[in-house]
Amino acid sequence: MEQFLIYRPGQVFPELTSIPPSSLQEASSSFDNLAADMYQDMLSGLSRFYTVESIDGEALFGIRLPLALAYGLLCTASFFGSGIVLGKVSATYRRLPKQARTDWDNRMVALGHAVIMSYRAFRYWIVLKPLFGHTFSLLSIAPALDMYEKDTMRIMIGYMLYDLVVELATPAVYDYAVLFHHLAGILSHWHTLQTNDVASGWYTMLVYLAEGSTPILHTAWMMNTVGLSDGVAFKLLTLALLVTFFVVRILVSPLLAYTYLAPGNRHLYDGRDGVFYFQLFIVFAFAGLNYFWFYKLLTLIYRKARGIKTPISSPVKKRSKPATEGSKSKKA
Repeated sequence: MEQFLIYRPGQVFPELTSIPPSSLQEASSSFDNLAADMYQDMLSGLSRFYTVESIDGEALFGIRLPLALAYGLLCTASFFGSGIVLGKVSATYRRLPKQARTDWDNRMVALGHAVIMSYRAFRYWIVLKPLFGHTFSLLSIAPALDMYEKDTMRIMIGYMLYDLVVELATPAVYDYAVLFHHLAGILSHWHTLQTNDVASGWYTMLVYLAEGSTPILHTAWMMNTVGLSDGVAFKLLTLALLVTFFVVRILVSPLLAYTYLAPGNRHLYDGRDGVFYFQLFIVFAFAGLNYFWFYKLLTLIYRKARGIKTPISSPVKKRSKPATEGSKSKKA
């Protein structure tokens, strides 16, 4: 009697099912070579970026494109679409400098992406796999990444690929923290998917809770850019940003490190010390970035409160053209 992990329609976790050898022989004859190859690819982890192994057997939107690439192209189309639409309907947008318009378009994409990721993360931890009321232990997690986890990671890869291209192509001072964040994130996500690393997938879904502060962050930047930073609404938004950033980024970071280093969870990486220390580096590097960005956020808010004219840029993305000799002479 052999045991297999079987997905059934509507399930989040696979079901461990015993199948007699005779039934296996009968079932195997019903598959053609293509279906058998696809199934074997799914089990061996060779098609982790593709949507062919969805629970109900249907590919995303009826096509079998890599989801990460499809989402990256969607972000790119949204970036250019934002500039076209706002350029037609908003005089305020047209009056912005070219760099500010580019930044605005990119933040529109980032805001929409953050809403999607926040929804998927909170749905995961509240509805699909309730976090509260359980011990922070990985001892009882599923034996394989489920489709919801894999697709969420593919979406994030697609966005980071898009934003990495924008970051490199935009005529601005590079934010090396963002470049490091995206490169390390893509590598970590790719490795988790390729190896079907359930423990790293669990940590990754926990990290996505940090996206809860990002929509507020970009909204605050937009309000400041168009001169709406002196009203009560902006002050309340700033307070909400501080609270959410502190909760979902500053507090979650040590929780993530604690669960990762807990002795009861170390066995999940037995025989894989290289993977353990690589992911440990990612955990602490991202925690350091969050604390650095929170410091920058506090500094910007302090300067704003003191009346110092400083644009409230995202602590995640800083874009400012270097001053040229011509611009210096004009200011003088």
